[in-house]
Amino acid sequence: MQESQGITSLLERASQDKLCIIDGDKSLTYGELNEQSSRFARQIASYEIRGRRVLLFLPNCWQFLVSMHATLKCGATCVPIDFRATQRELEFFLENSKSDLIVTSSSKSDFTKDIPINNIVIDTEPSSSLPIQNAGESKENYKSPTFDPAFLLYTGGTTGSPKGVMLSHNNVLFVLSSLAQAWGMREGREIFAQILPMTHSGGLNCGVNSAMFNGGTTVILRKFDPQALIELVEKYRITAFAGVPTIFNSLVKFQDLEKRDLSSLRICFSSGAALSPETSRAFKDKTGITINVGWGLTEASPQLCVAPLGIFKEHYVGVPLSQTQVVSMDEKNQVLPKGELGELAARGPQVMMGYWQNEEETKKSITSDGWLLTGDLGFVSEDGVYIIGRKKETINSGGYKIWPSEVEHVLMENQHVSEAAVIGVKDEHFGEIVKAFVVLKSDENEAALAKFCKERLSSYKVPKRFEFRNSLPKSSVGKLLRRSLEKEEEEKQQAEQSK
Repeated sequence: MQESQGITSLLERASQDKLCIIDGDKSLTYGELNEQSSRFARQIASYEIRGRRVLLFLPNCWQFLVSMHATLKCGATCVPIDFRATQRELEFFLENSKSDLIVTSSSKSDFTKDIPINNIVIDTEPSSSLPIQNAGESKENYKSPTFDPAFLLYTGGTTGSPKGVMLSHNNVLFVLSSLAQAWGMREGREIFAQILPMTHSGGLNCGVNSAMFNGGTTVILRKFDPQALIELVEKYRITAFAGVPTIFNSLVKFQDLEKRDLSSLRICFSSGAALSPETSRAFKDKTGITINVGWGLTEASPQLCVAPLGIFKEHYVGVPLSQTQVVSMDEKNQVLPKGELGELAARGPQVMMGYWQNEEETKKSITSDGWLLTGDLGFVSEDGVYIIGRKKETINSGGYKIWPSEVEHVLMENQHVSEAAVIGVKDEHFGEIVKAFVVLKSDENEAALAKFCKERLSSYKVPKRFEFRNSLPKSSVGKLLRRSLEKEEEEKQQAEQSK
């Protein structure tokens, strides 16, 4: 237990009269959010959750923030889960986290009505009020001593069942402080658009928590839509937002983007996947803004690196945050010299406490001397860190190594392509060959796309197969899910073999 306010101290970093949150027609000052969360804390404290876990099954909304801070003020761990989760997934998260209380949106109440765990159902419409009961004055001070972990955040589970990442109050506060420095945040002057889900570390800590750390204002966009975001920027003079590459891909394709007034924007941050040079160039040409990139993962709360503002280079993800070390390692976890390609590993105050009740996986991910193995392949140079691809996504075609992101970036340069994802599929001759899944925005055929790639890539990197689709599988933050496509291909091959 830490004798400090931890993350709840964000509620007092600005004047209590300062506007903190705008959610549709609802707005709250820092003082109002502080008061609401203290009142809600007095209610949920009756469930004796101190030192235990509270699961939040809520969309992006002001009520999420009240529930989160109320949980932390009670000295409990907050377990936010993806609002798109199915009932089966919800039951897994509840069982795995051993949560003692659920705070659920009324739109998902059917999911939880028969689950034998204490459940508070709230209406998450912007104009609704929290159903706060028994919230009179209490002798307990809800600026509480804090317990760790502060958050239990679940990874996507691409290599098996999702794992719960334990993040401490200090893990998160370190990242918020480092981002403020990297972005040159202006105290009390930044206005963030909250686009990414607050149930994810990137959406939460690179979004609303960063705004609050600097005493700024957050405007919540409950569902991403390019036009809605642009209108928010113009209306509220948004200065910053965090997104993922697919969000920026949508923005650059928005009609007349260059004619809209985006002059207030200072920080447009992209992380979670590689941003293509084509998207970066198009955004800069249409808005005058260089997309700021970074790199991290949930296990790092989530940031390890951020590029200096105004600088974009292919594969470049910036410089490590203060007090953070990044190296490349060989297969024996030995540190490689600068410039040599290997698995990237990191050490720093933002590295997770470990995986929840999973010591075996924790030992696989964190070496005995404290290096977090990220699974990303890259190298460290004098100017920072470069990422080539994911260790497990590398395609080995006839002995040649191919990075899916490189092929995807070339495909995205084609004016007919809206989205692209590349994976390796089994082949009797080469072991693996490259297959591309493509969403078109105008007519194009396989032969023309292959010719386009041959002009820009070595022959062994050119996709041997194409599949055209209306959409590609994505996570709730808009990240392309190559693993879902790989699983589909595996199932197809198994079905063919069984015939």
